[in-house]
Amino acid sequence: MLKKLLLFLLLFAGSISGQSNNTIDSLQAELSSNTVDSFKVKLLNNLANQYRISGDLKRAKSYIDSALFITNKTHWSYGKSMSYNNLAYINIYESDFEASMKNAVTALQIAEAANDKENLGFAYLYIGYVKLSIGETEEVLSYYQKSLSIRKELGNNYNLGYSYSYFGSYYNTIKNYDSSIYYHSLALIARLKTGDTRSIADSYLLIGSVLFKQKKYNEALKNYDFALEKYTVISDKRRLAETYRNYAEVYLHQNKLNTAASYLSKSLKIAHEIGAIENLIPIYNELAYLHEKQGDYKSAYKAVRNHIEYKDSTNNNSVFREVTKQILKYKTEKEKRIKELEYQNEKAIQEKNKAILVAKNKTQQYILFGAATLILILAAVAFLIAKTLKTTRIQKTVIEEQTKEIVDSITYAKRIQEAILPKNQFIKECLPESFIYYKPKDIVAGDFYWISKENGRIIFAVADCTGHGVPGAMVSVVCHNAIDRAMREYKLIAPNDILNKTREIVVKQLNNSENTDLNSIEKIRDGMDIALCVLNPKTNQIQYAGAYNPLWILRKGSNEIEEIKANRQSIGTVEHPKTYNMHTITLKKGDTVYIFSDGYIDQFGGEKGKKFMKKAFKKLLISMKEETMESQLNTLHTHFNNWKGNLEQVDDVCVIGVRI
Repeated sequence: MLKKLLLFLLLFAGSISGQSNNTIDSLQAELSSNTVDSFKVKLLNNLANQYRISGDLKRAKSYIDSALFITNKTHWSYGKSMSYNNLAYINIYESDFEASMKNAVTALQIAEAANDKENLGFAYLYIGYVKLSIGETEEVLSYYQKSLSIRKELGNNYNLGYSYSYFGSYYNTIKNYDSSIYYHSLALIARLKTGDTRSIADSYLLIGSVLFKQKKYNEALKNYDFALEKYTVISDKRRLAETYRNYAEVYLHQNKLNTAASYLSKSLKIAHEIGAIENLIPIYNELAYLHEKQGDYKSAYKAVRNHIEYKDSTNNNSVFREVTKQILKYKTEKEKRIKELEYQNEKAIQEKNKAILVAKNKTQQYILFGAATLILILAAVAFLIAKTLKTTRIQKTVIEEQTKEIVDSITYAKRIQEAILPKNQFIKECLPESFIYYKPKDIVAGDFYWISKENGRIIFAVADCTGHGVPGAMVSVVCHNAIDRAMREYKLIAPNDILNKTREIVVKQLNNSENTDLNSIEKIRDGMDIALCVLNPKTNQIQYAGAYNPLWILRKGSNEIEEIKANRQSIGTVEHPKTYNMHTITLKKGDTVYIFSDGYIDQFGGEKGKKFMKKAFKKLLISMKEETMESQLNTLHTHFNNWKGNLEQVDDVCVIGVRI
């Protein structure tokens, strides 16, 4: 899975074909000429979906009612389950989560009895989504994972994309934005294979909303552009209203109030037209914020009132009571029979105890009553414990399956990343007196190191790509390839020239939107910081250029570290790019140079749980100046672990030390 994602990112391949959506007129014409009940049911469901997309939810439900009338008459379980699933989805558009849960559970029961895996996948998804929407997040991943397992088994990319997308939305809700981007990217890749315009647009919209929360406003707007274009083609009014509001949200944060007002006006008009309460709630919230910034407090107050009114309408307690009832209804037939037997046994025991109690005296009645009460209490406790253990086992199985799949994918990525790092033997040949302390935060890393030998000169670097884990690793591969091209394809040797060309290549790749619809994924991360050195072993002269990451020099016999500062400009997209500076320093035998990412100095630890900081790092390096480079490596490792203690590692760590 991750291999495919990396190939999409690195090769920038793939294109989408335009979807030939059936129009409502053609579907109605086909319906009127068809006499086969199963085809009619499918056509009625397709018409319902078309009207749902266009915003006519009342008519959409009427077509589902017609489909259910036929399926009830013919007893076609697949068509019935499909119809209830589509009705549940229409209810989500209406923000009627009570009805959506009821219909999704009905669809699930029908599909379960018929072993209809396709509709089971949809029902699990909608149940999980409703629970997420009303704040009951505990079992959401369990339902989503059931749906995902079915979709993987069936191999339908369209449905697989939906499952990944729901995972992405869940992680967005709990503010785990890296995981959200990851799953939305998987969803987009699956959807691009289908060429389905609407689902592809959904992925762009969702990726844009996560990028907005990461304050990557330009990337967010670019994704909204892709989404808007496709929603306009298929006239999905609900999504159009949502997209316009998302535009407004960005422009509000950029203080472009007139532009924000224009988009909010469009969004509000459509949301009222289709009666989408779920859209109206955030729209009025944004309107209140806009009017406040404009100083129009009367309008702001009115917007707040509308926001509260619509929000209250979705928070009725009956929703939660009904949801609880519907969840209880979701049991297998086997579980129902067991409960019936338990009830019959319990009733027989109660009747027997009643006869005994009548026959005994009052004292015996008290004793028996107390004993029966104690037994019932113990039985209830035992039942609750057994139920909890069962739930725990199920959750444990789901988590283990998820964890294994994710770890397998990331381990594959690790092998890809390790393949681009220089081998230890080559490092020792180039820099015999050196060490590399490399400690990724996760299995894969955003940091990487570079060692190369060109025309008798040794080139070494430490790079820190934006992020860590899987997203950081993806960007690290792009940036590593860019450095390689700058040196080998363009034959550059001066460090500042290498960085200038690398920045040019990285920006071009991460912003390549001319011939691919994968641009939203490509711009998930935006570049790297780096310290790059070119050492001439014959003259002991070193040339250095850096993007945020400095060069530190510890002269032999000195107790102070000399710092050569980097340009404060990342390798990536910047508004007013400048060329990188080159510094030339003559070293003497015994001098030591250090380059590093910020992971070591940013690590929290110590007695007060504070950052390690540059000052302490300099002091540590000076304290071990008499040690061999191998000993320095061990000292760095030991000191880092002691400082970190039981706290979590916050970032990837990479330090290179070279003694002349």
